[in-house]
Amino acid sequence: MTHNTLQGEYLLLVAVSLAPIADQLLKSVLKAYQPHLRQKPGPWVAKLSGFWRIVSVRDGNVHESYRELHKKYGAIVRTASNVIDISDPRGIASTYGINSKFNKVRKLSF
Repeated sequence: MTHNTLQGEYLLLVAVSLAPIADQLLKSVLKAYQPHLRQKPGPWVAKLSGFWRIVSVRDGNVHESYRELHKKYGAIVRTASNVIDISDPRGIASTYGINSKFNKVRKLSF
């Protein structure tokens, strides 16, 4: 095999390996700017990923994290690219009401 052939195969391997990562990154960016979620306040990193929530759960302080987020951002907080958290019952109607543009889950846990 020639040097150019090996180099071409290496570049193809790198491109194929990076494709899933690029796909996920693109999906995260597109989710970050969904029209109905764009205006919801929350940490900047939450627009791209919910990874910080996993770390918070692992550390055992997720309840404190959410309390601080609501103190800083208000009753409705974006906590991941496609997740919001509501601390005020009055906010539920604007999110889960019939005319709301938010996707609904089948079951609400209170």
